[in-house]
Amino acid sequence: MTKMFSIDKTRQVIRVALEDSDHVEYVRLACEHEELIKEMKQLRGFVIELCERYEATRSLDPLRRYKRMQSMAKTIVLQLRVNDPTAALSAACTAASDSGYETFDPSTAGAGGLIVGDVLQSSVKQKEMKLKHEKMAHALSSEQLQNDISKFHSENKKLRCRIDAITEAINNVDVMYNATKTEPFVKRYAILKEVIKDVRKFADANADYA
Repeated sequence: MTKMFSIDKTRQVIRVALEDSDHVEYVRLACEHEELIKEMKQLRGFVIELCERYEATRSLDPLRRYKRMQSMAKTIVLQLRVNDPTAALSAACTAASDSGYETFDPSTAGAGGLIVGDVLQSSVKQKEMKLKHEKMAHALSSEQLQNDISKFHSENKKLRCRIDAITEAINNVDVMYNATKTEPFVKRYAILKEVIKDVRKFADANADYA
């Protein structure tokens, strides 16, 4: 009887541990999914803005159109850099370090303070998001948790591929623009137009990201 009780107790402990593990994994993937969706929407917003500006140049002569394409290329590259969360966090840490504060006061560092303030605000939002998904996880059965975990794994992988493809295309605009500065105008024009075209295709939500 004691042995049977011990076996049942062990099974219960294992079951609880597995359920806890599923809860943790669900929350992690759900938070990641929400962040990836947000990042994807932001990137597509940059691309759509580029498309609108590009369409407005169709009636211009080649020289004026090239200058407009230069401007839109610089804009979308800058948008990507400024909205890079890793870069923002790095800038925040640098600002905090330069200020000499362990706990950095955003009001003491001008523009750097604004970045740190954004990072701190983001940290609060992250905690709120985690709490939200923890509540959702506890409301689901073990089977539902496992199904959603599998779904999140698949969707997050696709989103990461799409984000990487858009980011690579935008970075390529910067690379090719800088690499062709000394080339003849006709070649610069053709190459810049082509790399912008590579970015424009991502305005379509159903675009092939492979």
